[in-house]
Amino acid sequence: MPKRLQYITFYPSLDGFLAILYTIDIMLSIRLSRVGKKHQPLYRVIVLDARKDPWGDYLENLGFYDPKKKSGKFKAERIKYWLSVGAKPTVTVWNLLVGQQVISGTKKRITGIGKKKAAPAAA
Repeated sequence: MPKRLQYITFYPSLDGFLAILYTIDIMLSIRLSRVGKKHQPLYRVIVLDARKDPWGDYLENLGFYDPKKKSGKFKAERIKYWLSVGAKPTVTVWNLLVGQQVISGTKKRITGIGKKKAAPAAA
């Protein structure tokens, strides 16, 4: 279930102002956001609106991952909460959480089979 956002817009009318309440659904995404220095990568695992870039504001920081040490620290309860609310993790984040045993499941393929390899296999 996506997160709901409500906002009010005021329009001028003959009697004063007309207020209209809008309700929209926001799709949430769990992504990686790089915060490390040059040649020292460090990634935050964040939840944010799927339309936003991962370098701006985010709703919550869910942990971090250090690819050089292949280790990280994650808030498992909060990750499970956001998944239950309807947040969709990227394929990389999904594989990272499955590998660290934060969530259960199987790893997903990031790349698909090319057209040239798929054509002989289908025939």
